[in-house]
Amino acid sequence: MADEPDAAEVSTVPTRLGSLRIQRSGSGPPAVLWHSLFADSTSWNRVSTLLAKFRQLILIDGPAHGGSGSPTEFFSLADCAGAACDVLTHLGIEEQVDWLGNAWGGHVGLMFAATFPDRCRSLVSVGAPVRALERAERRRLRAVVTIYRVAGPRPLVRAVTDALLGPEASQADPQAFAVVSEAFRRANRRGCT
Repeated sequence: MADEPDAAEVSTVPTRLGSLRIQRSGSGPPAVLWHSLFADSTSWNRVSTLLAKFRQLILIDGPAHGGSGSPTEFFSLADCAGAACDVLTHLGIEEQVDWLGNAWGGHVGLMFAATFPDRCRSLVSVGAPVRALERAERRRLRAVVTIYRVAGPRPLVRAVTDALLGPEASQADPQAFAVVSEAFRRANRRGCT
């Protein structure tokens, strides 16, 4: 059994997308964890302590999420993958990493693995379909973004949390529901749209 993980080290790292907040803990082979849209790295709290017993974890708050700054211009998945590479370079991590990404983090991981294959040992992409959105899905997403821009997260908390965790989560797992709801409320409104 591995030793108990070290206390988490929290810092901000300069990247091509501005300062990103990272949390580093544990020891062993490095693993990057990137969360879904409208959440932040606190969404990994229920598994990070266990994983840090076996791995050096680098939890990244994506741009405009959690404690990270907001880019002044639109950014792409390729920009996010590049920013993750910037984080690893800044931390002096030269070896290949294992990537664990949820939704947005899965998409960023796919781009990271494709763009920097020499930096990625393995990839787990959860809830990140690779098919294009259908026309009706794009319309619904545009409507949600419009509501979010005008009214902020308050009217959308339940819908977004249900979409990320499933509609039964508020009853079946109130702790997970609270973590994701609070992360969504904290997200930088300007940066998320």
